[in-house]
Amino acid sequence: TALVFERQEMSYSELNERANALANKLVDMNCGQFVGLYLDRGFEMVISILAVLKSGKAYVPVSPDYPQQRTDFILEDAGVQVVLTGSVYLDTVYSVATLDVSDFKLTAKDMQSFGSSCDLAYAIYTSGTTGKPKGVLIQHCAIANHLVHKQLVYGLSESDRVLQKTSYVFDASLNQLIWPIVVGASIVMAAKGTEKSPVELMNAIDAEDVTDLQLTPSFFLAMAPSLHTLPRSIKRLYLGGEQVSEACCNTFRKLNFYGARLFNWYGPTEATLEVTFFDCTDWILPFVPIGSPVANSSCFVLDSSCGLCPVGVAGELCVGGNRLAKGYLNRPELTKTRFIKNPFCSGEMLYKTGDLVRWLQSGELEFLGRIDSQVKIRGFRVELGEIESVLVLNCPDISEAHVILNAQRLDAYVIGDCNVELLRDTLGKEL
Repeated sequence: TALVFERQEMSYSELNERANALANKLVDMNCGQFVGLYLDRGFEMVISILAVLKSGKAYVPVSPDYPQQRTDFILEDAGVQVVLTGSVYLDTVYSVATLDVSDFKLTAKDMQSFGSSCDLAYAIYTSGTTGKPKGVLIQHCAIANHLVHKQLVYGLSESDRVLQKTSYVFDASLNQLIWPIVVGASIVMAAKGTEKSPVELMNAIDAEDVTDLQLTPSFFLAMAPSLHTLPRSIKRLYLGGEQVSEACCNTFRKLNFYGARLFNWYGPTEATLEVTFFDCTDWILPFVPIGSPVANSSCFVLDSSCGLCPVGVAGELCVGGNRLAKGYLNRPELTKTRFIKNPFCSGEMLYKTGDLVRWLQSGELEFLGRIDSQVKIRGFRVELGEIESVLVLNCPDISEAHVILNAQRLDAYVIGDCNVELLRDTLGKEL
């Protein structure tokens, strides 16, 4: 079984045939480099991702929950000529052509190989300080390296069942979509809405015998009070997207009666999901390291002059290796600023993460915070400058805006005459 969704199953054979049919259509259409996806979680979402990759093109995921302005900007910025969507969204107003992914005859004929490992696989848009999101360009070779590391460390098997709950607009979704397919495991897709309900999600995990579960630390802690124990089926729990706290490790140990393992994952979108990892199953100290570099990746802790920081001294984490993004789409200046030449290895690049870290004597990295205004809230990466820019640019009566992180919410302070409801409406349409 390849996919499980709302008590229905799809075999690998059918998944491949449907992806082939759609991929053939995309090749015949000659629709450019980027193909937009506008889909809810379900079989068609996975079919569409595979079809785009099989056709040699790159996918650009857009959430149906996005404001229209954000959707239009992403499609225009990426030069998308066709959007793959479902029948429920065919009447939605798009700025480009649409294709109903459910309307194709099956074909067992596999696609011939297109392109090379250096071709783009996807462009995922993240928060940007200018008020507009920026597209991160990831190549096939970066994903391949990521999957090889995953399999070497965790050893997913055909008998495993991976929960798919992360929206496909986040790169973390690849751990739940592509990795299981590579090894022949089953993907258990959470029903829409359950990903926001700890109780409903845990019931689904228990009922479907999920073995691998990826959560944000805050969601795990929100889920914990409703549990007496982790489900017996869980083998591996992966936490990422936020800093893992001592409370997470303590809670895990209290609930872990059946030998599951707990891992801390760290990595920005610009470095293809994961740069470091740490097995914190038995960790008992007050802080939790983000770990050591994954295969074929390098980590440098640098000062403001790009000099190496000694062990124990805080500096900016800069990462290298063959999983780095190609850069930002249509943003050459930003790409030049964030992706720099590696001063320690000729011909290679480093990505400046903006994260403040330090090396520990153990060879692990400890996360200390940010050197800029980017924050993580409930697993979402947010540039506070993006919100500030939207407020100033779209509200003429506001001369200045400042946004701060306040626990699990964002607070905005403005100078000028304003209507609170108008501000909420403006932010809702733009972000």
